[in-house]
Amino acid sequence: MGWFSKKKEAASPVQAAPGPDFAALAAAAAADAKAMGALWRAVYQLEQWHFVARGSMPEPRPHAVDLDGKGFLAAFTDGASAHRWAVSQKACMDDGSFAVLSMPTENAAAYAAGYVRSGIFGLVFDLDRSGFFAPLTNLLPMHLWELGRLPGGVSPAVLGSAFDFDRAVRAARATSDNARAASLLRAIFELDRWVLLSTTDNPMTPCPWPMGEQMCLVVFTDLLQGERMLKVAEKAGLSSAPQLMEAAPAALIDVLERLPAAGVKQVVFNPCGEFISMPIEKVIAGLRPASASAPKAGAGPA
Repeated sequence: MGWFSKKKEAASPVQAAPGPDFAALAAAAAADAKAMGALWRAVYQLEQWHFVARGSMPEPRPHAVDLDGKGFLAAFTDGASAHRWAVSQKACMDDGSFAVLSMPTENAAAYAAGYVRSGIFGLVFDLDRSGFFAPLTNLLPMHLWELGRLPGGVSPAVLGSAFDFDRAVRAARATSDNARAASLLRAIFELDRWVLLSTTDNPMTPCPWPMGEQMCLVVFTDLLQGERMLKVAEKAGLSSAPQLMEAAPAALIDVLERLPAAGVKQVVFNPCGEFISMPIEKVIAGLRPASASAPKAGAGPA
């Protein structure tokens, strides 16, 4: 996954070849939001991201800092700066050495994003200089935006907890880029769980929902998206309010195949956010490769 530069003394690792002036890029972005794109484009074009390591081998962890009451992973655009900062802050491993964990950018974005499940809010770069940051939930959408694809091998669990689908949909629409759109759809199909609407009478079966003039199957990429829908239904004063259920996407193919006979022909993802609407047959086609080798899982109430 990465490599360590580990030293007892305070000497820095070998200096990296000169690269972009991230302090200047960050200053430009702070002065003009239009320059933010150039800053993050340079970040994602780096060969590696560098983290200050803590803990002990064989499972070190990245160092985190508290900024305005929120946790941030400390990352650096070069290894030498990471080492100098670790020494200056006495951010050492359990054995007293100073270690830098460096990994390819593609792996690093997915690795860092996974820490959202540990309660970490964001990732801050170059605390020794500029200190620019992003929420962890933006790292994968920005990878999609800058590189046109998601990191290879990103886990369904990380996608389900640390991927801001609203931001990713906005990015895909802004560019009309087919590769970005296809990568976004793969992310949806690769989630380990979908959240759907059901009723108290039949809590283990997804129920269609009126969207405009047609009935659609409504799917949410996470519970928060689903809860937004419940609040909308509550404000509307519906006599039969829906509830949420979760199911493995592959287990829904039989349900999807039966819906057109009942007049339901569209699936709408995240209708209270940046929604995506797809014909049911395309959703089934997207799920089939993932379901070919996977056993069907049951669905249950959330």
